[in-house]
Amino acid sequence: MNRVVVRITIVGVIHLLMFEALCQWSVHWRESSEELVGLLLLLLLLVGLVWATSPAFGKVSGRTRRVLCRAALVVGLFAGLYAVDCFYFWHIRPNLGLYEEPDWVAQHPGFQRSLRARIEANMWSPATKVNTSP
Repeated sequence: MNRVVVRITIVGVIHLLMFEALCQWSVHWRESSEELVGLLLLLLLLVGLVWATSPAFGKVSGRTRRVLCRAALVVGLFAGLYAVDCFYFWHIRPNLGLYEEPDWVAQHPGFQRSLRARIEANMWSPATKVNTSP
């Protein structure tokens, strides 16, 4: 079980590093390109979690039971890491000054206002402001 925890930690750290790299690089990309690469990153996370949990249920009897246990664990971990991604993107990045508004947002003024309001609401301190002006 120790190997599984180490593998899950490795997959989680690598995924968060790749997610931050995507967030930094994709600021000037088209929206669809950012979404496609983001989906690829989520698929890689899923594959990584399958790899990480592969030694977890070796002693469970029955192949079907092992597959179901692994699938449940992978889905649970995937949902948990996806929630960590969302929290990181909407709360931690703006407060660390890492958030930069993507170029495509300026094409949708209503969405731009609501996005800026959401980012502003997620700030931990009113003195810390995100520079979202173009």
